[in-house]
Amino acid sequence: MDVGGFVVVDLRPSIEDVQQSFKASVRKDIRKAKRNDVECFYEGGNEHLETFLDIYYGTMDRNKAGEFHYFSKSFFSDLANALSGQFKYFYAMHDGKVVSCELVLYHGDYSHSFLGGTKKEALPLAANPMLKMTILETMQALGCKYFLLGGGYEPNDGIFAFKKAYAPQGVFPSYIGGTQWRADIYERLKNDLQASGKTINAGRFQFYDV
Repeated sequence: MDVGGFVVVDLRPSIEDVQQSFKASVRKDIRKAKRNDVECFYEGGNEHLETFLDIYYGTMDRNKAGEFHYFSKSFFSDLANALSGQFKYFYAMHDGKVVSCELVLYHGDYSHSFLGGTKKEALPLAANPMLKMTILETMQALGCKYFLLGGGYEPNDGIFAFKKAYAPQGVFPSYIGGTQWRADIYERLKNDLQASGKTINAGRFQFYDV
């Protein structure tokens, strides 16, 4: 099943060439963030976890995210043991306050944009594009060759368009495979859920939300 494009930033060229490959609007936003005196930093621990959670949960609330996306505090704090040396939290600051953040996982050639968010009132500052640039510079310096931004919730949605702006030439097809061990029960469940008024997503093997 084709689930839409998957965006990958190639970090093998120079960081200047990487930035030049961005969509013009992203480069403009980075210049805007610099004019707004946005500054970024990162850490490999949980020193600012409360700040991260405040921004992340606030972003999920604003976007009416499903319950699945509200990972517990222990999920994040356990990263120090589960993925020691393979994650970093990145933060963008304005006027001494963190306004945007992102959790990045990395190992070997690959780094992955995992979770993050931005305060609503800080969106005009263009802090997140500045944060992304800092992430790319840091991951490249750590030896990563690729930064995986992923795709959208639905093919070609707004999330996908946002990510594609960082790698217009870095879109790859993304597929999910599944096996129906009992096709009869699978179809019966689908019909029963539809009959009870549940929304069925025909574009997913798991066509229901729990």
